[in-house]
Amino acid sequence: MRGKWILAAAAAILLGAAAGALSLLLRNAHRAPTPPQQQAATAPDSTLSLSGVIRAQSVVGVPAPIDGALEEVLVAVGEAVHRDQALAHIGNSAIEADVTLAQRELRSAEERVNRLESQFLAARLEASRAAADTARVQAEFYKAEKDALRQQMLHREGATPRRVYEQAQADFRAKEREYETVRAVAKTAEERVAAARQEVDQARALVAESTAELEAVNSYLLASDVVSPVDGVVTAITAPAGAEVHPEQGDLFQIAVDLSRMEVVLEPPPDAVSRLAPGQAAQVFVAEAASDGLPGVVRAVAPGEVVVEFASPAAVIRPGLTAQVRIDIR
Repeated sequence: MRGKWILAAAAAILLGAAAGALSLLLRNAHRAPTPPQQQAATAPDSTLSLSGVIRAQSVVGVPAPIDGALEEVLVAVGEAVHRDQALAHIGNSAIEADVTLAQRELRSAEERVNRLESQFLAARLEASRAAADTARVQAEFYKAEKDALRQQMLHREGATPRRVYEQAQADFRAKEREYETVRAVAKTAEERVAAARQEVDQARALVAESTAELEAVNSYLLASDVVSPVDGVVTAITAPAGAEVHPEQGDLFQIAVDLSRMEVVLEPPPDAVSRLAPGQAAQVFVAEAASDGLPGVVRAVAPGEVVVEFASPAAVIRPGLTAQVRIDIR
């Protein structure tokens, strides 16, 4: 009888243990499991991936050289240009009017020079003829004077008729009057030559002055052509054709030079800025370059903008392309 009670007690103990184990299993089954994604969020990321626009580190600005209307733009953004290539033409009606006026004044001055030179040549020809007449009449005058003196001497000695003596005296006086007349004509002709020469010199000086004025206004007209100061690629045009431009408004064109040194401008979310710092390593991926990534480095960090610089090994990487950048933020 005692053995039966011992068996009953052991059975009760086993049943109690089984009930406790079952209760524990049921409690664990109703407990909510920890989501895997929440557990992963607690581990910090080692890289940050952002996209941005490529630009050149070295850019030359080209302002408008004069005031006026941008009549024609000859290049486009992304186009390669060379030094002294025309980029655009600016129209300025005031300068164009000055050029027209200067051209008209120069033509008028040149026509006056041509007219005065013709008059000068005519005056020189007249003076030459007057000088020849003077020389001829002078010789005749000296001969008549010599004959008059000889006949005077012979008449005093009674060796010549009075009629011959008087005729010699009359011829002498006539040649004297003629000599004085041609001398006066020759003197007037020389004065006309001198006056004509002075007018020609003044007219030529006016031509030189008009030429200088035309060159000056032409220099302004030539300045209406906007030209590239360097070899490079056009990255920006700040005004469309037809717009009014002036030198004080800033760069009309921007040209990138040295395309081996490039950078990417990124716009990170606000919560990521605190995890970025200059000097962090980066990888730059450009679809057009078809590479496994170009090494870069964070150059500058500012609110809303991060700049990553890198060396470009290929000419296909141009300003304006989009790049994907992975920054090591460990």
